Amino acid sequence: MQNHEEFWLSQMMGSFDPERKKRKKPAKYPIPQEVKDRYNAAHKVWFEQKFPAAFKDGHYLTPKIPDYQTANGLTNFITNYLDWVGGDGNRINVQGRQVQGKWIASSTKVGTADISCIHPNGTSFDIEIKVGKDKASVQQLNRQDKLRRLGKIYEFISTPMEFFELYDKITSTKLF
Repeated sequence: MQNHEEFWLSQMMGSFDPERKKRKKPAKYPIPQEVKDRYNAAHKVWFEQKFPAAFKDGHYLTPKIPDYQTANGLTNFITNYLDWVGGDGNRINVQGRQVQGKWIASSTKVGTADISCIHPNGTSFDIEIKVGKDKASVQQLNRQDKLRRLGKIYEFISTPMEFFELYDKITSTKLF
């Protein structure tokens, strides 16, 4: 039986379980300096246009690059970049939500990509983020196949470099 002080100490400090093994994080892979420079340059141009007085007065700081080794971080990396260069990146929630203990499914179609994107040249494309051991589901592959047959771009992206390869491919494609 714990006394009052031990109880509150355990509440504040948490329990210590020496048997518990720490989960190993996947090995970090560095992104090339060119990728960082390109991300930072897009932010700088956007900041200068959005806040000219602050930029002129020297109040510019380079942005923190999101943790591109997580799905959330890579999604933020992509949506930030698209917004800064005059395109659009819209994160899509396919998961649904929980309300008062009851699960409510999303009305979004199964297999819908994580990000709906518009390139500054007007090309619309979808990106499904797959980081680490994450693999495409059958529904995502079926959705990709259907949208490609309709002429839409739907790609699986797992690194910032893959995103820029896709972005550059779309940039070099002439619409008219």
